[in-house]
Amino acid sequence: MGIFADLVLEGVLMDQEEVHVQALLAEYSALRNEILQRLSGHWIMFAFQLTVASVLFSFALSSSSRTGFLLIIPIVSYAVSAEYLRNERMIRRLGEYIRLELSTKIPGDNVLGWESWRLPNMASESRFIWLSPLPVTSPGVSLIALAWTADYIFSRAGISVVDRCFLGLTWVLGFVATLISFYNIWLYKREVT
Repeated sequence: MGIFADLVLEGVLMDQEEVHVQALLAEYSALRNEILQRLSGHWIMFAFQLTVASVLFSFALSSSSRTGFLLIIPIVSYAVSAEYLRNERMIRRLGEYIRLELSTKIPGDNVLGWESWRLPNMASESRFIWLSPLPVTSPGVSLIALAWTADYIFSRAGISVVDRCFLGLTWVLGFVATLISFYNIWLYKREVT
């Protein structure tokens, strides 16, 4: 017998297979906790996006000279949506690892059944990704901010050439960031359907 053939764990003599199963269950628990933390992060990102958009719209709409501040929204929205989607992909990968790796190593029939059950049931939900808050709070709010600032930047009198060029460049960068956000959401939708 090898040194690891029998181990004492919490006062109970366990053989190597039981220790292996306990280690796999501990790994499962850690991965599920990571999934839950990432899901909690979704709500934090959603709240952050809403707060930033609300504060900037309130500030910018209080005076026409502050309209340019709305150009911050597309950049922040891009960063939030990119992180949201990265988080979402990681949640899916963790679930796949649980389903394909961990659940196959634990003796018994479908001991870790959540991920196996969730996969076919999730397919029907993925069709409604466009109804999730992400497209509205990220590129949707960005489009509103860009539309609101377009007249101010491109046709308002009294803006210096340098300011107009800076604001115009920022507007174009915000528009590109918004398009990339829409594209990334579209790509993700294709991945999950």
